[in-house]
Amino acid sequence: MTPPIAWPAPPPAVTLHPHEVHVWRARLDVGPAALAELAAALAPDEHARAARFRFVRDRHRYTAAHGLLRMILGRYLRRDPARLRLAAAPHGKPHLVAAAGVAPLRFNLAHADDLALVAVAWRREVGVDVEREHADRVDLEVARRMFPREDVQALEALPPALRPHAFFALWTFREAYAKGTGLGLADEDASTPPAPWSVRQLPIDPGYAAALALERGVANVRCWEWAPDAGALREAKTA
Repeated sequence: MTPPIAWPAPPPAVTLHPHEVHVWRARLDVGPAALAELAAALAPDEHARAARFRFVRDRHRYTAAHGLLRMILGRYLRRDPARLRLAAAPHGKPHLVAAAGVAPLRFNLAHADDLALVAVAWRREVGVDVEREHADRVDLEVARRMFPREDVQALEALPPALRPHAFFALWTFREAYAKGTGLGLADEDASTPPAPWSVRQLPIDPGYAAALALERGVANVRCWEWAPDAGALREAKTA
């Protein structure tokens, strides 16, 4: 069983050591002042993507998630979040752009409903996933296509009431690894993490499942709770 992880408020200055991975948890349904500050951190192409959402709630959550990501990256790099350059690898995984290519600070973002997770590490790829445990989305046919046989057999043996938690634990495990490597879920190589990778479940809010994947084995996982208010955002900009 995964040991419990606390999600405390961060100290004023957060230091990310080479042997650590940090995971930030935040709510995306924020007030107007916080949303405006998060929106100010976005690049023009991110504003354009946000504008394409049909529903206001989805537009606001996209803005909050990607503004939050930039705020967190800016905090570690001590740079203006709005001036960070992000690009996508050939398979779509985003990364920071540096003068010499990919920046040493690696990251991944996931969100489900109004809950977001951001994982960061130095010089090693990370992947993170979070899903809401909806009983009506548990599909054993999908499980048979996507999960190892022994996991499917264990899932089928569970009473229906216990399947959502197990199904989404398996799903986030696989998705976090796929996002970390940049492979799609349909890729055969994304089924079982190889030795240089480790994947662990993250204790998260009731009704959610989450997982973290990390390149080159186990690291010390430290988790922080982001308080998405205007004051916290100003602190992040000046940290």
